[in-house]
Amino acid sequence: MKKSDLIYSAGFFDGEGYVSMRRRKAYRRNCNYINIGCGVCQSDEHVINWFKSVFGGSVTHRKRNKNYREMWDWDLSCNKAKEFLKLVLPYLKVKKKQVEIVINFQENRKQTRGRKTRYDIDFEEAALNRLIEARNG
Repeated sequence: MKKSDLIYSAGFFDGEGYVSMRRRKAYRRNCNYINIGCGVCQSDEHVINWFKSVFGGSVTHRKRNKNYREMWDWDLSCNKAKEFLKLVLPYLKVKKKQVEIVINFQENRKQTRGRKTRYDIDFEEAALNRLIEARNG
């Protein structure tokens, strides 16, 4: 990939994107787990499709009522999100701290298969709290 594409992606993501940690419920295991994710929401379909063609992921089209523009969402989750975030991290300004928190979480989390220790739960909660703090300033 060209460096100019990474810089463009980072700048676009820094302004129009999001990074998240989503709490999910594993119904078969009766426990909660956390997925990381990232993406971009935009009214320009071409940009969103470019992100998908370069980095993978999925695209969702949201039709809204006549007073709003149509929107397209590009999303990545789990390890695909981590790989994208690692690529753009050196070029980020606004979301740099958030991205560092999410990458650290994904690289250091323990795969528990539903059996979490107190340490695992505390690790997840601390990461979520750090992400919230980073977003708020």
